[in-house]
Amino acid sequence: MCDARHTAATLLIEQGVNIRVVQQVLGHTRVTTTERYTHVSIPLMRDAGERLASALWGHP
Repeated sequence: MCDARHTAATLLIEQGVNIRVVQQVLGHTRVTTTERYTHVSIPLMRDAGERLASALWGHP
């Protein structure tokens, strides 16, 4: 069951669902618990880096 919760949390985050919504779906009372269930993929980290570069230096 625990693996399914990790998978669900990660897939929801990958789809852009807000962490607070994921928290409600999983039934956690604290968002810190939800954060332990999520894993960030390489594409999401890359996207975050590109967004930061765009914000700092105006690169698309």
